[in-house]
Amino acid sequence: MTKKRAISFFLLFVFFTYGFLNFNSSYKLRLVPPHSHSPLQGTWVISDSLQDNTAVSEQWLGKKLLFSDEYVLLGSYLLPHPRFQIKRTDVSGYFDTRQAFYQDLFARKKEVEVLTLADQHLFLCELLPLNEEELILQLFNNSYLLRKISDHVDKSLLNSPEVTEISNITGPQQANLQSGVLLGLRSPDNRYRTLWLAAEDRHLAPLLQTDTIVFPRRNGFYKLEVVPVSLEEQVEDFLLVTALSGRHTSAAPELTLDPAVWEGKTGSIRRHITYVGNDFVSLEESIAQAAADGSTNQASRLLTVSVDSLPAIRAVKISDLIRAEPTINLQQQAEQLQTDRLTEENFSLARHKGYWQLVSRLPNQSDVPLGIIPPSHLLFYNELALPWPRIKNHVPQASDVLTSPNEDLALVFTGSEIIVYAMFHHSMAVTPLLKIPLREGEKMIMAEWALGHYVENWTLTFQSLL
Repeated sequence: MTKKRAISFFLLFVFFTYGFLNFNSSYKLRLVPPHSHSPLQGTWVISDSLQDNTAVSEQWLGKKLLFSDEYVLLGSYLLPHPRFQIKRTDVSGYFDTRQAFYQDLFARKKEVEVLTLADQHLFLCELLPLNEEELILQLFNNSYLLRKISDHVDKSLLNSPEVTEISNITGPQQANLQSGVLLGLRSPDNRYRTLWLAAEDRHLAPLLQTDTIVFPRRNGFYKLEVVPVSLEEQVEDFLLVTALSGRHTSAAPELTLDPAVWEGKTGSIRRHITYVGNDFVSLEESIAQAAADGSTNQASRLLTVSVDSLPAIRAVKISDLIRAEPTINLQQQAEQLQTDRLTEENFSLARHKGYWQLVSRLPNQSDVPLGIIPPSHLLFYNELALPWPRIKNHVPQASDVLTSPNEDLALVFTGSEIIVYAMFHHSMAVTPLLKIPLREGEKMIMAEWALGHYVENWTLTFQSLL
């Protein structure tokens, strides 16, 4: 499978799924194996949006959805040979794990049935039946009410010129290349921002920006913030994740200092984001505490946490993410560096000459590469379409670079700006398309690519956040 096809699959994850499964202790789940028989046989119409209308949701109102054993038609998107995975769970457990805008519709139910539409492990959307004539659709980061209008399907609708088979949406031979990237940036003073840069046929759309970190997950877009909590002479930074869809918002969790960490102590625990992925975030944590007995605790470490665990800070181990003997690699690195401080929890992702790499922090606060390839569930895209020496020859002051999966854009980072170039046949154009000023000391902590038709959808979603 090519990288561009893999990227296409991921983008379909982001835009066709909403409310994907997050496990917690209250989520009692019973799975039914995937099967090809359509439990929703017939023709349905999107009758209402269950959230504030957006440009994306308005496009889907009135669209027909056709379900049969041979195919599913979602508006103009055709999915041959569909498969459904059915899961049943307690209503309370299901809605505890996600932000939803229709929970009242299930108030009298004890269980909710969730149908996930899939094709070759490609999850497309979730459907929650209310009764035989109505169901909830979660699609394109929005929630809709569907009503059944027929038990039959009209195959002639498949002949419409607007119908596109999903597997062909972002094929490598696409004539009009469309690429977009969400860039997350952090300044040394812990200020964050997200840039959205999109292009069609190497022509840039206006640059969009927001002063926070916005990142995509399988169930929509989220905001990530560093929130300091103070109590007298104690201060600690927490990471807060908030869903960015719809008019209803979940209650923000109460952020409090843990007595087990702070009792009898003063000082600070500061945390800076070093990497943002779909399911994991890497941090730099600096501890400066003084106890009543005069003892002190000064430490700096790297750690990676699951987005689902936030705001709790629970470091994951490399062995939880990688099965290929990471402990042995750490022991070898520690012996070479003559240190015993390389632990499985002490790691982060960092940039180096166009790539993300896993690094660990030494007692002297210097970071060393671990020589372990980041797994795909930690980092989805980590390719460079241009050799680093060629980039340095083109832009001698380059410190980092990104190239799009479509190989149509290159973003060269220097100490003061991002220089955007069009790419042709593995080479950068002579004249840049755009120069984006960087704040002093600003570094990239996130790069999430969109391709094909999904560039427009990400643009509409990002615009709605401004």
